[in-house]
Amino acid sequence: MSAENVDRAERAYAAFNEGDVPSVVEHFDPDIAWSASDVFFDEPRAYRGRSEWTEAFLRELMELFEDYRADPEEIIDADDHLVAIVRVGGHGRSSGAMVTARVAHVIEFRDGRISSFTEFKDVDEALRAAGMSE
Repeated sequence: MSAENVDRAERAYAAFNEGDVPSVVEHFDPDIAWSASDVFFDEPRAYRGRSEWTEAFLRELMELFEDYRADPEEIIDADDHLVAIVRVGGHGRSSGAMVTARVAHVIEFRDGRISSFTEFKDVDEALRAAGMSE
């Protein structure tokens, strides 16, 4: 099952980077818990459910960026969840400058769909939260 989850995560990142929001959302549990760090926002933010992700998170993200990508460097199988080490960023909407960060996402699954997504701006912190170390 974990190889399937790695594949699901890879497909979700690819769909996101292609701007295919409907395909991304199909990978989500309807009641997904999404936590974004303050790597780009003024403070950490939490969202619940598919519609809040599309209507609030994406809107807020695109208020900051003209474009935005999340490119996984590595996806680590951690038994019942995954840790993705990801390069995120894009061109700032007001400055046009390219802004990037290396973050980690701890991803949990339920019934073949992403049920929890937590972004950490510190990779080591994410690995510790997942019971691992870099």
